[in-house]
Amino acid sequence: MFDELKRLVVLGAGALSLAEEEVSATIATIREKEALSKDEGEKMLVAWRDRVAANRREVEALAAKAVQDALSSVGVPARHDLDALAARVEALELRVDMLEGKRLSE
Repeated sequence: MFDELKRLVVLGAGALSLAEEEVSATIATIREKEALSKDEGEKMLVAWRDRVAANRREVEALAAKAVQDALSSVGVPARHDLDALAARVEALELRVDMLEGKRLSE
């Protein structure tokens, strides 16, 4: 399942890169026909790249959420749960050490 998800993310990133190349080529073609100034073409390309970056971040967030949900569905605890458990164990160890110290001094 994780391999499929990873492949999907890679394919999505590849598709976005290919689309960027096509948009760049289209803008260059329009500029060559003088229907678009160089500055206008650059502005369009920058705006498109910004949208692609936002979409890429959204895809990555969705993929991360899918992985988190998949791990949760099979019973793997989340990172923050493990961190909370580790903090609790550390506090208990400290308490045991303090109690043992008190017993030794009695």
